[in-house]
Formats: sequence, structure tokens, C-alpha cells
Amino acid sequence: GTPWVFTLGGLGGGVLFVFAALFSFIAIPRAGLATAQAVWSCSAIIVSFAWGAFGPAEISAPVRDLSLSLVALALLVFGALVIVNCDAIAGSLGGSKEQEAAASSSSS
Repeated sequence: GTPWVFTLGGLGGGVLFVFAALFSFIAIPRAGLATAQAVWSCSAIIVSFAWGAFGPAEISAPVRDLSLSLVALALLVFGALVIVNCDAIAGSLGGSKEQEAAASSSSS
């Protein structure tokens, strides 16, 4: 079989993963699921972009147009925030169902 190889980079990655999972369980009751999910989504998008654009030569690719790449990155983060906060956005734009029900019951 394949021999097991222990590296400090692998140990560091494992420690980071364990603490990320631990802090995700702590973040949900403190910040709420929507806020925690927005933070995870946006940080994953930004880290993935940075790793692919500026990471080690074995995995990164040269950025052809940095300004266009940053616009695309901003649009991805904006889209993730909109998706995660869609209920709050819908409530602020169209009013909530509770407000509509209260208005219809008071007028009758």
C-alpha cells in the first residue's frame, strides 16, 4: 500500500479544520444561522479566489484582468449575501405577512 506521511502542513490544516467546525457550532446560537452562513459563504468565496489567484504556483493561475476579477468577486459575495438574507430583503421591500394581516383585519 501507500505509506503514511506525516507533515506539519497536514497537521496545521487538520487543526484549522477542527477549530473551524467547532467555531461554526458556537457561531450559530450567537449570531444566528443566516449571519453565520453569510460569513462562511463569503469567506469561502474570498479564500478560494485568493488561493487560486495568488496561491502556490502548482495550483494557481495567472490573473488576466485583476479589475474584472475583483468585480466578479464582489458580485459573487453580493449574490451570497442576497441569497442568505432573502427573507429580510423581501420583508423590507414588500412588507411582512404579519403587517398585511394586521392591515386587512383592522380595515374590516
